[in-house]
Amino acid sequence: MSSIRGVMLRPISAKSYRSHTAHHTFLNKVNAPETVADPNLALSRLVENRVRGEVAQQLSPTDYRVLRWEQRDIQNRFFVRFRELDGVFEAGNRTTVILEDKASASKSSIKFGLAQLRAAVKTASHAQ
Repeated sequence: MSSIRGVMLRPISAKSYRSHTAHHTFLNKVNAPETVADPNLALSRLVENRVRGEVAQQLSPTDYRVLRWEQRDIQNRFFVRFRELDGVFEAGNRTTVILEDKASASKSSIKFGLAQLRAAVKTASHAQ
């Protein structure tokens, strides 16, 4: 019996995803000390938007960039999980392309990005 069910792509503006991120943002603010904004975050967003734009010239972009699924926990209950993808594109003949980009070319960053991509593909493979 699979520990993952109900896999679907949702729009980035989905109410369930927005409430999920708002809840976790609130928890992070409450539980973490005040920090200085990371300047690399702005660079990463610029790179991500630029890469997404370049790929969109070749493939059809979709607004469905949130992977949503239910996963069984240790007590055999299912709970909802989300993963925001950097880009999702339709390549024709019902083929979906998932984009994961990194603004850094360091070995650790690339390894982390590949792990994220593999996890997203593994989860998406459970979709009907």
